Amino acid sequence: MARLPDLEAWAIFAKIAETGSFAAAARALSLSRPTVSKAIARLEHRLRGALFVRGARRATLTQAGRAAIAHASALLHEGEVLEATLRDDLASPAGLVRLTVPVSFGIAHVAPLIAGFLRAYPGIELDVDLRDETVDLGTGAFDLAVRIGRPEAANLPPPVCTVARLLVASPLYLSRYGTPQMPEDLAQHAAIGFSQTQAPDLVRLHHARLGERSMRLRTRMRANNGDVALPALLDGVGLAVLPHFMVAEALRDGQLVRLLPEWRIAPLHLRLLVPGDNPSAPVIPARIRALRDWLARGLATDEIPVS
Repeated sequence: MARLPDLEAWAIFAKIAETGSFAAAARALSLSRPTVSKAIARLEHRLRGALFVRGARRATLTQAGRAAIAHASALLHEGEVLEATLRDDLASPAGLVRLTVPVSFGIAHVAPLIAGFLRAYPGIELDVDLRDETVDLGTGAFDLAVRIGRPEAANLPPPVCTVARLLVASPLYLSRYGTPQMPEDLAQHAAIGFSQTQAPDLVRLHHARLGERSMRLRTRMRANNGDVALPALLDGVGLAVLPHFMVAEALRDGQLVRLLPEWRIAPLHLRLLVPGDNPSAPVIPARIRALRDWLARGLATDEIPVS
C-alpha cells in the first residue's frame, strides 16, 4: 500500500530553502532544531538522496533539492492560504476590501448593491475606486475588480453576465443626416468612439440571415468614458456604439434611437476578478469572497435586453 506523502517535511524543506538554514527555519516555524533536522532526514531516507549540502552557516540545495523546491514552495504557500482562509470562515468576515469598478457601470449597477452588503457584513469595510482604465491586479493595490470586456479571455472565471451594446443616434442627428438602413451606410456617417476599446473606429455586426459585416467608422470624437461622450451624442455630433446601461434612460425618453435593430453587436462579458485569478487559483480570504459572491448575485440579473 502506498504511503502518504510527508507534507509536513516538505513544508519544512521549503522553509529551509527560503530562510537559508536549518536554524532559521526552526525559528520561523517555532520548531526545535532537532525536529527540523529529523523531518529532512525522513525525506532524504524516502528519496534515497540528499536535498541539502549542510554548511557551517547555510544549507545549500543539491540538484535534487533544486528540482523539488518549486513544488514544495507551492505546497507550503497553498497550505498557508488554506489555513488563513478557514480561520476567516470560522469567524464573521471582517477587514478592508479594495474594489475597482468602471465609472459608469459602477454608478449605475454596483453602487445600489453596496448598502445592502455593508448591512449584511458589519465587520467589512469597503474602499471603492471608480476608473475606466484597466488596473494591473498584480500590483496588490486592489482585492477585487469588476471587468467588462470582450468574450475572448483565456484563463479567466466565467462571466457573471453579459452587457449588451447598441448602435444609437439622436433624432436631431438623424434629421440632419438620415437614418442608416444597412451597415454599409455607416461609412457616410460621423461617429463618437469609446477609446477604451481595442478598435474604437471599428464596429462588427451580425445578422441572422445576412451574416457578418465589419465597418470602419469616421470618428469625430473619442473619449475614455461613455458619460463624457453622451452630451455630444444627444446634441447630434454623431452616432455611437455604447453599452445599454449608458443609454437606457435616453432610449426610454426618446432622446436616442436604436439603429439597425436587426443587426446584433456582440455583447461584452462582465467578470469579477481577484489578483492572480484563474480557474485553478487558490482559495481567497472570506471578506473578499463575500463581496465577490454578493456582487455576482446582484449583477447576474443585469443582462440588459436589447429589444
